[in-house]
Formats: sequence, structure tokens, C-alpha cells
Amino acid sequence: MKTKFLIAGATGQLGKAFCSLLEKRGETYVGFSRRELDITNFSQVRERLREIQPEIVINCAAFTDVEKAEDDFLQAIFVNGVGCKNLAIVSSSVGAVFVTFSTDYVFDGRKRAPYTIADIPNPLSCYGRSKLLGESLTRDFSSKFFIVRTSWLFGESENNFVKKFFQWVKEKDVLRISEDRFSTPSYTVDVAGAVLDLIHTENYGLYHITNAGWCSRYQMSRYIATKLGWRKTILPIDEEELEMKAERPFFSVLDNFPLKETIGYTLRSWEEALEAYLESLKQD
Repeated sequence: MKTKFLIAGATGQLGKAFCSLLEKRGETYVGFSRRELDITNFSQVRERLREIQPEIVINCAAFTDVEKAEDDFLQAIFVNGVGCKNLAIVSSSVGAVFVTFSTDYVFDGRKRAPYTIADIPNPLSCYGRSKLLGESLTRDFSSKFFIVRTSWLFGESENNFVKKFFQWVKEKDVLRISEDRFSTPSYTVDVAGAVLDLIHTENYGLYHITNAGWCSRYQMSRYIATKLGWRKTILPIDEEELEMKAERPFFSVLDNFPLKETIGYTLRSWEEALEAYLESLKQD
């Protein structure tokens, strides 16, 4: 019997969201961690997919360290570019739909208005360029694909902004958070649910999927602190003061058109999604 879904990068925060939702929906799936399936190894990818014969391959494996990508660009393009190519080629050869993820960082942020799927990318960072390469190779080597751009993901992981903020609160009395970069915090549970609904439409192509609205990291931090009753001092600063290697876009908010027209609904606001996430953490 064919397995319906194969999840690459199943132990990451987006991969975990897909596995959890697929279980709840009673779908058949196999999830592989990075160690179990190295997407940069073409022979291994071919062997796994031919053995499992999935109908849908969802690629949640990625090089996501924006700063590290500046120093190790070859590894970033190997994972985010060549890895995508490998999965796209083999997915097509076994007749599977291929789903992969990109980022708001493919844009330079100079538009100062939400980016649509028709806007031309111009990434500022090595990370953004590596993800854009993955988009291009997916188009080149997959016949049935969904490319999903999203932003500022948070979910079941220790490596997202919310969890980092929790750690900073423990370590510092005064927090200095950027207020001059804007995007949309997006809950992996909401993104994964929309993607699964999108897959069923068979309306292939490029999509933007984020929660609604936008904010700065400073505004996000203030929202978290207010919801949890924390009274730490949070100071707004320009991101340049943080002296980071990778340049990030000033305004990389994504316009989700035509998501509603395709699946029939829009995602809830980032505030509602973040509140739900904070509630889930209390229950752990």
C-alpha cells in the first residue's frame, strides 16, 4: 500500500506540526529526521522515495540559520538548493506531488508594502539567495509542486524567536529588541493546516502563507510580555545596533493572495496565533 505523505525534516518545528496534524486527520505518513534522510544525498533520496512510494513529499528540511549562512554559503545552497533539487527530481520520478518552503527573505523590503507572488525577488542575504535557488530548482525539476513562502515561524521548537525571548527574560533585566524590521509571526500549526488544505485542491504553484497582520520584533516582544504578565524593561532599537552579519529586509510582509480564493479561508491574526501558542506552552 502506498504511503500518502513523506515528511523530510520531520523533527523540525514545521515538520512536527505536519506530523501532528496528519495524525489528527488520520492520514498515512512517514517522517524522517535529517539523520534518517539527508536530502543532499541524491542516492539516499532516490532509495527512500522508491521504497516508500509516497503520493506527496513535504520538504521541511532546511538550513535556517540566517547568520551562519553568511559564513557557510556553500552549505546553505547545498541544503536549501541542491536538497530541493534532489527531492523535486525523485518526487517527479515516483509521481509524487512535491511541497517545499521558502521565505519572506527572498525580498529586499524596499517596497514598503506587502509582497505578492507577482513581485520580483531580490534577496539581501546568503540565506535568502539559497532559498530562492531552491524555488528555482523546484520549478525546473518538478512537474507537480507547491512552493510556499512564509515568515517568522514559531512552533514546537527551542529555536524560534519566542523561545529565545523566554531565555533572554531569564538572563537580562533590560532587553533591547529591534523595532525597525517588519514581517508576520506565523504559527507552524496554522501554516501546516493551510498547506494540507491547499494540497487537496491540486492547484499547484507558488503561494504565500502567513498569519494575518504584521509587526516588529519589538511589538511581538511587548505582546508576549503583556500576555504573560512580565514586567521586564524592553527597549526599542534599530537592528543595526545588533551588528548582525546578515542584512535583513525592512518590510518583508507577504500578501497571501490567492490563498483565500483557493482554500476558502484566511489564517487568523498573528496575535491570536501567538496567544494560542503561548497557551499550548503552559500545558506542556
